[in-house]
Amino acid sequence: MSFPGELAAYQNPQLRALFPK
Repeated sequence: MSFPGELAAYQNPQLRALFPK
């Protein structure tokens, strides 16, 4: 959770494609 994008990816699995970390 180093930046808001990671938090969004955590709550929205689809965003993991944008934030592979």
